[in-house]
Amino acid sequence: MEETEIIDSHTPSQPQGLVLLPEAQDFLLESGKWARFLGVVAYISAALVVLLGLFFTTAMSFLSRLPTASPMPRFLGGWLGFFYILIGVFHFFVGRYLHQFGTKIKEGISYQDADAVSTSLGKLKSLFKLGGVTTIVVLSLYVLIIVAVIIGAIIGFSMVRPASY
Repeated sequence: MEETEIIDSHTPSQPQGLVLLPEAQDFLLESGKWARFLGVVAYISAALVVLLGLFFTTAMSFLSRLPTASPMPRFLGGWLGFFYILIGVFHFFVGRYLHQFGTKIKEGISYQDADAVSTSLGKLKSLFKLGGVTTIVVLSLYVLIIVAVIIGAIIGFSMVRPASY
């Protein structure tokens, strides 16, 4: 059997890994402050959007009970309410990731804690991942809607008979 010798090329006097310059630390601290602010704004907007969704659902349900109302408002209110609540939940997670990034980056830079900086960058990665997945979903929905409209137009035009003179 051959013996493998492991050579440690790092001496105790050499820093291991990435070392951030003071300017980069200042940039991260400032980014963290803005991230915390935007996170709080996202929390507030998420709550307002969810309340608006609940309001739409309740108001349309009430309006559909009126004797002169058509059945459309109840259907519209339910879907609109669901859509707004879904947007509110999305805003909550955006705010959560932003706030967590801002809090952890401040802690990591202030106390020179590499684990906190790593955790904060993980939250930032999660924020970008959420944005990327959302973009893919929305673009996919756009494609499906465009295909459905084209198919509907083809079917609609094929059903139209030319007028005979």
